[in-house]
Amino acid sequence: MPHTSITRRRTLAKLFLFASAAASQLAACGGSGGGDGSGESSSAAEETPGPMAPGPAAPPAPPTARFAYSGSSAATLFEYSVDPSSGALTEIQSLTTDGAPVHVCMGARPEHVYAAQPANGEVKLYEVDTVTRALTLKGSFPAGPSPDVLALHPSGKFLCVGDRFNRQLSSYLIDPATGGLTLIGSLACDTGVLEFHPSGAFVFSAAGGGNLWSIAVDPGTGLLTQAASTPATFGIESLAVDPAGQALYTSTSNVHDRNVTAHGIDAATGALTQRQHLALDAQPGGLAVHPSGRYLYLATHNNTTPFGGDLRKLEIDPTTGSLTAGTVLTKAVLRSASISIDSGGGVVYVSSSNGSEIEVFSCDSANSGDLTPLQKVSVFGGGTRLALS
Repeated sequence: MPHTSITRRRTLAKLFLFASAAASQLAACGGSGGGDGSGESSSAAEETPGPMAPGPAAPPAPPTARFAYSGSSAATLFEYSVDPSSGALTEIQSLTTDGAPVHVCMGARPEHVYAAQPANGEVKLYEVDTVTRALTLKGSFPAGPSPDVLALHPSGKFLCVGDRFNRQLSSYLIDPATGGLTLIGSLACDTGVLEFHPSGAFVFSAAGGGNLWSIAVDPGTGLLTQAASTPATFGIESLAVDPAGQALYTSTSNVHDRNVTAHGIDAATGALTQRQHLALDAQPGGLAVHPSGRYLYLATHNNTTPFGGDLRKLEIDPTTGSLTAGTVLTKAVLRSASISIDSGGGVVYVSSSNGSEIEVFSCDSANSGDLTPLQKVSVFGGGTRLALS
C-alpha cells in the first residue's frame, strides 16, 4: 500500500475521533441536543420564566354608605348617616312635614322612604337625592281615616298599611320605578302592630285589645285573606318573628298580665300555637329578634319612674323557639320603646317615643349577645322606630 494512502487514512481517523470527543463534551455541558435537533431547546429551557410574583393587592371596596330615618310626633322627619364601623348616627337633616309621621319605613329602593301620617289620612312618599341626601316629597296617597303603622313585604312589591283606630289593614302595590302606591284591597282586623313572615306568605297583626291575626298574602297580587285568628290577652305591645319563620313572639302589658309569649307558626297555614307564656316583673314594650335567631331583645317600662325602664336579653332555644328568663342588659331612659337591629346584628337601636331619644348599642353578636351603650341621639318630639337602609 502506498505511503500516502496510509497517511491519509490515519489523518481521517484522528479527525473522526476529535469530532466525536468534541460532540461528547458539548452534550455533557448542555450545549446541544434538543429533541427536534435544532440545538436551541436547552437555551429555551433556561430562559423560560418561573411563576410571576404577586402584584400589589387590590384596595378593599369602600363600605356602602348607609342611612336611617325616624319620624316624630312633632311633624318632623329625621335623616341620619350611619357610621359603617360603629353604627353611630349623625343627623343629616330634619324635614318639617304637614302632619306627624308616626311610623316610617324604607321602600324596596333605598331612595324611597314612606311615612304614615294619621292626621292627614295619608301615606307620604319621600325621595332621597343620592348625592345631596335632600328629602323631597314625591307623593301623598290616601290610606284610610288614620294610618299609623307600615310594613314592607319581603319581596319589596307590596306595602301593608294599618289603621288601629278603625281596625283596617290595607295592601298597596308599589311602582318599582317611582315608588308610587296603588290600593289592592283592605281587610277588617286589629292592626296596632304588623310583622311579616320571612317568606312573605303571611303578615301578623295585633292591637292593644283584640285578637292576634295571621293574614295570608297572595305572592302575585298582594291580596290579603284572613288565614287564622288567635284569641290574645288584652294589651299586645309588640310582635317579632324569628329569621327562620318558626316562631312569633308577642309582648303583652296590662294590669293583670305582663308577659312575653312564644307562638309556633304553621308554615303552610300561618296558624299560631302558643308554646310558652313567660311572666315578667315589668311592663314589656318593644321586641326584636337578633338576625342570628339566638336572642330576643325586650324593652320594658314602669309607671313609678318617669320614662323609666330597661333593656333585656332573652335567649332563644334554636330547636323549640322557647325563651329563657330575661337578663337585664342596661338601665336606660326608655318608655314605649321600639327596637331596630342592623342587618349584620352588630348594632341595636332603641327608639323611645316618650323619652325623645334614640339609644345606640354595640352588640357582641358573635358571642354573648350582650350590649354596650354607644350613643344617645336626641329626637325632638320623640323618635319612632328607626328605619335602616
